Amino acid sequence: LDPDDQNHPGPPVQGIESDLPQGERLRNNGQIDALEELLLVPGFTASRLKKIAQLVSIELPAGSKVNVNAAEPPVLQAIAELDLSAKSQDVGSTLKACRDPGFQGPFGGSGAITNCLTAQLPNLPAATITQAMQSLVGYDGNLYRVIARVEYGTSGMAFMGTALYEKQSGPQPLKLKSMFLY
Repeated sequence: LDPDDQNHPGPPVQGIESDLPQGERLRNNGQIDALEELLLVPGFTASRLKKIAQLVSIELPAGSKVNVNAAEPPVLQAIAELDLSAKSQDVGSTLKACRDPGFQGPFGGSGAITNCLTAQLPNLPAATITQAMQSLVGYDGNLYRVIARVEYGTSGMAFMGTALYEKQSGPQPLKLKSMFLY
């Protein structure tokens, strides 16, 4: 982040403050409110953002864990590799295959993860992996991302939107955390 509101002309990095509309300032509070804000960072393209979007989150409340039932294989693999014995095994893809409805369904606890790894990767010390994963994974989540495309009749005009919602306690509706239209 650029820590001030001064324009910095020239190499190695040129500031963009002078390109802002009159009276607007950069938000330099050290926090991203929407993943799509990365598109404002030089070097980030829509293609690059699309590749990392499934692997990152803008918000992890204190005590949050990765949802083992929603995480993609590279994320699960990264968590499993806290135990060095997992490096030669594809734990991420194995866990994703186990949680698919045709096999075992969503994980409800560490016992299901251990059963999956023991059955599918017999040479892997599954108990060690499960222990390493317990402090990092959960079995549900409270943040939901919705991506939509809206078309205006037959005009051919459309826009895309991304919204991040947070599940509230009890019967309360989802809370809108951020929205980005493009």
